Amino acid sequence: MARVIAVANHKGGVGKTTTVHNLGAALVKRGHRVLLIDADAQANLTTALGARPWELSREKRTLAHVLAGVTSVDEAIVSDLSRRGPALLGASGALVVVEEVLVTKDAPPTRLGRFLAAIDGDYDYVLIDCAPGVSRVTRNAMCAASRVLVATTLEARSIAGIESLNATVQDLAQRYRPDLRLLGIVPTIHDRRQSSQNTRLAELERRFGRSLTVFSPIPRTARMSGEAISARCAVETSHCNPGARAYLEIARRIDTLQGSNTSVHPDFAAEVASARHEEDEPEAFAATA
Repeated sequence: MARVIAVANHKGGVGKTTTVHNLGAALVKRGHRVLLIDADAQANLTTALGARPWELSREKRTLAHVLAGVTSVDEAIVSDLSRRGPALLGASGALVVVEEVLVTKDAPPTRLGRFLAAIDGDYDYVLIDCAPGVSRVTRNAMCAASRVLVATTLEARSIAGIESLNATVQDLAQRYRPDLRLLGIVPTIHDRRQSSQNTRLAELERRFGRSLTVFSPIPRTARMSGEAISARCAVETSHCNPGARAYLEIARRIDTLQGSNTSVHPDFAAEVASARHEEDEPEAFAATA
């Protein structure tokens, strides 16, 4: 049975795509069968893996076409991007059209989960790169998962997004997916030379460490900085890279947590609330496809 993990944050530019790409590669190196899903219309993950969004869209092999019921999941998956890398269910700008259709139909966010059930035995891990915000596509991605992994930079606005993201997860768990939980927090683009970032990292661990797994931060390096897109990732190109080592360790820890129901404390919401005052700072689509 595949373990489905959505990587999310309400804020953009926090390293979600980099985390999905490198964590997916790290899990492959641990011997797992991995599928990466690009749930962002910007298609950065799709491009990073070496696929061309416009070609996938022309062939009707994107997440948008799956959600629209135009193409089955197994037909849309691209598995020949590299000999030993993860498979991909890519994205394109067509996701914007699907978002509009999902809003118009006001459908429950369970569509993607139903489609993924058809390939449940084909992969050990499915990682979903969520777009910023709380779109219908992102809600579908979260409901398809049993765990949500939070990627955050060590900036006040990004860390603040953890609280609103948890509220979204709780709402979806109550209404659609009772086993949905936060898996943990991955601090990204950490520059230990900056005292302000070290202070926020300590604060992050103090505020959330009792309830969630706060993974070791991903160091800022030339290869890992920013949202630069490359057809290769640090884990695939250099085991000596500090960022690659960090993601390999996160993959190991996630393997250890597999099957655990204790990755999030039941009183997390109350803990967040008490800590807050301390903070200083479709058919319709088929016709257009």
